[in-house]
Amino acid sequence: MDRAAGVRAAHKSAHVDTGRAPRKARARRGGELPRYHRPPAERRPRPSFAVVDAARCLTEKMKNIFDAVYIINLPTRTDRRREMIEQLALAGLDASDPRVIFFDAVRPADAGGFPTIGTRGCFMSHLGVLQRARAAGHRRILILEDDVNFIKDFQPAFARLVPRLEQPDWGMTYLGALGVQPPFDAPAPAGVMPPSSAVMGTHMLALQSTAIAAAIAYLEAMLQRPAGDPAGGPMHVDGAYSWFRNAHPEIATLLCAPALGYQRPSRTDIHDVKWFDRTPVVRDIVQALRKAKAAAR
Repeated sequence: MDRAAGVRAAHKSAHVDTGRAPRKARARRGGELPRYHRPPAERRPRPSFAVVDAARCLTEKMKNIFDAVYIINLPTRTDRRREMIEQLALAGLDASDPRVIFFDAVRPADAGGFPTIGTRGCFMSHLGVLQRARAAGHRRILILEDDVNFIKDFQPAFARLVPRLEQPDWGMTYLGALGVQPPFDAPAPAGVMPPSSAVMGTHMLALQSTAIAAAIAYLEAMLQRPAGDPAGGPMHVDGAYSWFRNAHPEIATLLCAPALGYQRPSRTDIHDVKWFDRTPVVRDIVQALRKAKAAAR
């Protein structure tokens, strides 16, 4: 027997004597089969190249439409920042992209004529985003508040909206709203609202450059008036935008159908904090319940 044949024979004998199956066929610890030995139905499906390419294409579309995506976030709310990074990933956006801008929300020392300190902070934060966008020369922006969740079918819903957003005939677009008065039944993917419609909620709002410039002037003028002024004084920012739209009927406003985002249950930064959001341990339990509620939506 030559040397090579002897080695093969010895190897075969050694393998039989061990009584062990080859490494790739052994069960994993706990009795679970390796992934490549599981039945096809038990294997985790991988996204097709078509799905990956579609998501990448949608991401590029979003970047082409919006010069910047501003996220209003108090530096102390690191919990909301983490949650927003997760939401951006679901939408196919990378939080490290230079077009994604976390804007440090304003937390004033007093209410200064607004209903609450948080109300004033929200108003000033939106105004600050608009001023920064104008200074940067942005032609179109998306403003997100840090408690927004995207709907589960965000990517296909946004893809249907893209052709409408590419048109130049709108100034503001509510991609999500808490309510509209009087009720407005928007056609899919978006419809033009009457200027007199009052919209509650500013968690997902897009603006074009003409609306940005006009809104800055209008909000700054509001700050110079006392609360309750007939021309419009300090108020909640969603009310301020509604007053602005009513005063500028030439600026068309779109309402998306369906809404692409909704407010996630979270401890408020605008109104007075409830006792259960101030009490250690209890507030952690409440926040966990809120997350579970949002995940089930």
